[in-house]
Amino acid sequence: MVFGILGKCARNTSDSSGTQAPPVQLARVERSRPRRPQRTRRTYRNALQVLGTSRVLAGMRTRNPGSQRSATAKGFSCLACRTIFVQRLRGVRTMLGSRIASTTVLVTALLAWTMPETQARFTPIVTYAPMTKVTDVAALDLDQNELERQLGLGALNNARAVYERGGNSLSIANLTLVNPPGPMSYPQGTQVLGRTKGSANTTVLGILVDESVTWGALPGNVTIHVQPTPTANPVDSGPLVKRTSMVTHPLPFPLLLRVANRIPGYNDQGHVTLVPPGESANRGDKLAYKYDIRQDNWNLRTLQSLSTNADTSMRPCPGCPFYADFQTFVNYYETTEYADSWIMAAALNRSVAFPSGRGNANFGAAFTSGSKLGLAEAVKKGTAYMSVFMQIIRDLEDAMTDCDNKCDPDDLSCQDIGAEAVHSLDAAVALYAGSLEGTDGTENSGVMPYALANRRAADFRTGGPQGERSSGTAHVNYEVIKEFKHAQTRLLADECNLARQNKWRIVNLMKVPLVQGVLRYAYMRDFNNPSDAPTREKEQAEGATFAAALLPFVHKCDTADATLIYNNMRIGSDANKVVFADVKAALERNYGCMGISCPLVGGFHNGQDYERGATPCTEGTLQGPAAPDFSQLPSSSGGSGGGNAGVAVGWILAVCLAGVVGFMAYRRFGKRKNIADVMKPPANNLAAVSEIA
Repeated sequence: MVFGILGKCARNTSDSSGTQAPPVQLARVERSRPRRPQRTRRTYRNALQVLGTSRVLAGMRTRNPGSQRSATAKGFSCLACRTIFVQRLRGVRTMLGSRIASTTVLVTALLAWTMPETQARFTPIVTYAPMTKVTDVAALDLDQNELERQLGLGALNNARAVYERGGNSLSIANLTLVNPPGPMSYPQGTQVLGRTKGSANTTVLGILVDESVTWGALPGNVTIHVQPTPTANPVDSGPLVKRTSMVTHPLPFPLLLRVANRIPGYNDQGHVTLVPPGESANRGDKLAYKYDIRQDNWNLRTLQSLSTNADTSMRPCPGCPFYADFQTFVNYYETTEYADSWIMAAALNRSVAFPSGRGNANFGAAFTSGSKLGLAEAVKKGTAYMSVFMQIIRDLEDAMTDCDNKCDPDDLSCQDIGAEAVHSLDAAVALYAGSLEGTDGTENSGVMPYALANRRAADFRTGGPQGERSSGTAHVNYEVIKEFKHAQTRLLADECNLARQNKWRIVNLMKVPLVQGVLRYAYMRDFNNPSDAPTREKEQAEGATFAAALLPFVHKCDTADATLIYNNMRIGSDANKVVFADVKAALERNYGCMGISCPLVGGFHNGQDYERGATPCTEGTLQGPAAPDFSQLPSSSGGSGGGNAGVAVGWILAVCLAGVVGFMAYRRFGKRKNIADVMKPPANNLAAVSEIA
């Protein structure tokens, strides 16, 4: 049963067809991967192909089993083999005892060791090593960074354009095919080949993201939507190329766009070759096109889309209930677009009245100084700590759902790899840290929740591994990244319920900087109320936005305490009536309910000592409350008896497997080829990836 994967394999023959989706629908569908209506069936030709040249990789579905892997998918085959093997071990685990779970982790490491070429394929994100390509997700922080830059210049309209239109994540180019011959039909994943400006060599420009494109015999122009191959990668290959904005209505400032230099032509005409999945380049169709680099670009993933698409993206499947934490926010605000409502109200200096009557803010009435400082703070903190914050939780939930959607381990015709679960987890890390923090998290130039945790740790003396410093990496960040790493290991080992404990802790740790933000600005408004109106508005906006991102959690625990905090921190509240002690006490009463503790939050510190009345409370430990038991599937913790035998047999099994893999790899590759050579795909085939990372 265990070694069945070494001989039982086939091809993935999935395909799809349909009509071309309009841009709005496409943005919703492609930004958030469609949920699988049923368990996906994936089988493989042989284990060595899975190890070396598997086509079902990186959480993406290929249209043709013979197609070459894309640059995104290349090198992910080791993960495919590991996760397949772990699935086979599930059946063995039920026979050998619960502690065999530790053996699955061992085997994962052994299989990784047998394939060194696949290691370090993707650059670490703040010490976390992603196993799938999520650089396009991480690039969303470049939108946030540009938004903050424009806000710093007082250019709220420009900042709003960045928020609404994006520029760095899931960039799409609209190519107009000029009177193409017909009838023709191309599926999603068709590759678009051509020459970039100034180059004589034909290269892959991108892939077709429309569900399908079909036209008849009558002449006429046809528009196709292409996701360009990025010129550079914010995590893997250095800085991006700075270009004039290429959104529909060009903005009066430079914007980093990864579309630049990829689709040839500036208001000119040329030819591109469309190569359907499984076809070679010389059999593609060469078609005339036109494309305006200044106008024919848009972005599927924007800071705004995280909120405006939430009604569909925050569900495990179409029509299913919302994810639990998102439902908490919907219960409080009674709208799925609460974050966008807050951000747009601040950007336009107007009021926002939520359907629930809770959390309202009237920026126009409260901010009358003419300064834009307060509005800018409400916008930039709203995007990072309301929209991005919830999207991180969504990706974590998606990873758990993907982990659950496994095939029957005894069904050898169904081998559903766990790549999608790992990809969703990697995406959560990419959003939490972004691309600007670097590989080890010491760049201190980020703009996502990871950066906020570091700033608040300095204010509350919770930095360092033990949470006792006023500088360095936040203790919360050490813990969050540790939990991400543990979750990755458990997802690979198919330990979904244990991974849920990691997810539970990550979500709760992410609340700590929000609590610290509320406490900081409650203190400043109570004791350091400045005389100048712009600074007062700035502090009011910061405190109110932190509260807006946290209040639904507090409200779920205690409605009266949530109301007290809102009345103190809301936009338009009288600074003379802000009582820091009341806000602090209300928050502390709900630490346990929110899954955090006094030592995690710390106390407001001035660099020399704690501020008056702001010393830390003492309940709880630095580790925070223990995660609940999510075991509803077969538990990985068993009773007494048989455990040692299971571990012993598991070790023997692992060693035997390592020997078999090594021997077969030697027979397959010998001394004439190394793994890197074998993994080089044939030059005449083209990958056709149907799902956007």
